[in-house]
Amino acid sequence: NRCVLRYMAESYDMLIEGVPPTMIENAAKFAGMPVGPLALNDEVAIDLSYKILKATVADLGEKAVDPRHMELVKKLVEGEGRFGRKNAKGFYDYPPKPAK
Repeated sequence: NRCVLRYMAESYDMLIEGVPPTMIENAAKFAGMPVGPLALNDEVAIDLSYKILKATVADLGEKAVDPRHMELVKKLVEGEGRFGRKNAKGFYDYPPKPAK
């Protein structure tokens, strides 16, 4: 939904601006969110975010997506193979199942 996409987009902005991931996650939790935006993006899959960004560009044009966000997500997915929790590598690294 629109709130989730904005939540993740703001976290991308902060990462690009150099804010440490831990601070982004803690600020979100301090504001009352149950899960930080980067961890949430890992749960729903970064490659899904990439597909959404590409579909948005295709449907609405390049101005609809911040090119810095596209570059960040593309680097994670295509460059580093980081799809999120489903392959144990996203914004964070995850131990083998069943550990949390």
